[in-house]
Amino acid sequence: MKKSIINKAISYFLLSILIGAIAYFIDLKNNYSTQKLAEIAEYNLQKKEVIAEEKLLELRQSIKIDFPKKINLTKSDIYSELYKTEGIGLYAYKNDSLIYWSDNEPAIDLIDLNIKSFSEIIKLRNGWYECLTITNRKSDNISVFALIKLKTEYDFENKYLKNEFSNWLKLPINTEIIIPANIAEHSISSKYGHTLCEIKRDETYYKDLDSNLISCSLFLICFLFLLISMYNASKQFFQNKWLQSVFLFIGVLVIRTLMIHFKIPNCFYL
Repeated sequence: MKKSIINKAISYFLLSILIGAIAYFIDLKNNYSTQKLAEIAEYNLQKKEVIAEEKLLELRQSIKIDFPKKINLTKSDIYSELYKTEGIGLYAYKNDSLIYWSDNEPAIDLIDLNIKSFSEIIKLRNGWYECLTITNRKSDNISVFALIKLKTEYDFENKYLKNEFSNWLKLPINTEIIIPANIAEHSISSKYGHTLCEIKRDETYYKDLDSNLISCSLFLICFLFLLISMYNASKQFFQNKWLQSVFLFIGVLVIRTLMIHFKIPNCFYL
């Protein structure tokens, strides 16, 4: 019987060590500096640029000069879904007049912005976008634009309108977009080689909430298994229930003191 109890104590102790180690490494990895956040956002944005450029060139070929409305309807349906699925809107102008739009999101005339480069960050009334542009003034005077939504930014917020980044950017809410970029390590560049903007945060490090939840849950399971191990150990070494309770109390007190002193796990002390 005693051998069975001590085996249980050892098994739960080893399990707690294993789960605690996994939780620790998840928590250790879940520390994102501003530079790391900028690198992740840049990587994800450049993937969106590939999609936007492909659809932009496709739209440019679809437009008929003499009869702009003859845009392939199947393609048009795909383009209208593009904003919902990828956060990319497409727009076409001929002689400064809007002849095609895939959605009604930006309430502004893109021609009036006088965008000069193929790719740049612009601030519209409802948020921040990267704008890709193809203009041919010499031949057909048609300009096509792709807007990649980066962040919504409204004058007033409610449960429907929120100022937040597109999920795929993986940027925390309390992050600012700065133009022009001043700190190279915090800058985001286009796949075309030039710097688009800089991100700014007040906090030194950011923890992803999902990873933080997993880490905290694993630490709690680790602590539970450690308690079970201590309980079985107390039954092995002490026959008196009062002594067993004192052993458990002292054990929990020591563990909790060490946790507070060394701030382990770190996810409990944000």
